[in-house]
Amino acid sequence: MEESKEELILIVPYIQASENVLNALKIADNNGVEITLVYRENKLSDLEKNKLLALKNINLLHHPNVHCKCYYNGDLLIVGSMNLYEYSEKNNREIGMLMWMGRSR
Repeated sequence: MEESKEELILIVPYIQASENVLNALKIADNNGVEITLVYRENKLSDLEKNKLLALKNINLLHHPNVHCKCYYNGDLLIVGSMNLYEYSEKNNREIGMLMWMGRSR
């Protein structure tokens, strides 16, 4: 996330961001990266929403049926099983596929 140059797109149904994720988003935001986060409708707490809306360059979108987990920074795309949940980051063993999209290299 912090290596994003122009855009960062996160599609994930459930969000409860850890300090690591929030710090990475802040770095991207401070670098002028356009952040788009798509989450499942009615699955973002007010506390999490307020943390994210503190970022200057964020677009929060929601959809009632989002279940995929995709993370894209303009160069790299990760499709995997991990939600942006601190519990998942610390306790779960997740799987994903990293793909270089070849856009800016």
